[in-house]
Amino acid sequence: MKSVQIEFLGQASFRFEAPGGDLIFLDPWLDANPVCAVSLDAVTRADTVCVTHGPVDHLGDSIELVK
Repeated sequence: MKSVQIEFLGQASFRFEAPGGDLIFLDPWLDANPVCAVSLDAVTRADTVCVTHGPVDHLGDSIELVK
């Protein structure tokens, strides 16, 4: 059985890799997040971007990832 890989990116940010390889970002606050080891420039793709609500620590880099 395949499982979802979950990576905590700090604050409220997560990256999920689905069994089929899709990358899902939840509340992706990357660049200004002092505890996130992943920079926005290092992300080469995002298949789905989810935001739970509007404050900067949740909206974060969502718009740039979608572009």
